[in-house]
Amino acid sequence: MLFRSAELLVRWSTRDFGVVSPAEFIPMAEQTGAIELLGRQALHSAARLAAELRERGRSMPVAVNLSPKQLLNTSFERIALHACQRHGIEPSALELELTESALADPSVYPLLARLRRSGFGLALDDFGTGYSSLSHLLNLPFQKVKIDRAFVREALQNPKSLVVIRGTLDICHGLGLTTVAEGVETEEQFALLSDLGVDEFQGFLLSRPIPQDDWLNQLSAA
Repeated sequence: MLFRSAELLVRWSTRDFGVVSPAEFIPMAEQTGAIELLGRQALHSAARLAAELRERGRSMPVAVNLSPKQLLNTSFERIALHACQRHGIEPSALELELTESALADPSVYPLLARLRRSGFGLALDDFGTGYSSLSHLLNLPFQKVKIDRAFVREALQNPKSLVVIRGTLDICHGLGLTTVAEGVETEEQFALLSDLGVDEFQGFLLSRPIPQDDWLNQLSAA
């Protein structure tokens, strides 16, 4: 298996309730303001992992998800650059993922341009849902587009989902953007999407979320 990148995932395990889903604790963190601290910690963890990969001779970008509220913080650019400096990596070693809900406020557009000029990779996550707009692909400096798992899940059964995926691939490849299929869980999905021309894949078929040390050991053995 060829790994082209890694994605840092935040998980919360509690003594009383076990593992709490990100769908539960991320909105809670945003409501309480804790998302700023959580997001900063995630950036540093991703930068630390990128440095570890470089030391092992397996340099690849590490993706980290951003909250819309992080982007509205006027200090975010400084925070992201500081994470890179502290761990001795170039900004290009990090790929910043954001959903289209983060683009609802146009005030973040100049920030995205500055982040890209600094060398950070930018990926548009969950494309096809929420605030989807083709203008985001035309006017913002994304390098990668991740097709939402909802379309991948229905690709074999729903002809309309297949049309959306084909159209997305045509547009993205025409614009020189890398495409990623999210939520790939079966060999049949993988084969279909490969034939359609998807560039990269993510999902349980390839790897479930695993602890960082376990993944690094798996990578070393590959």
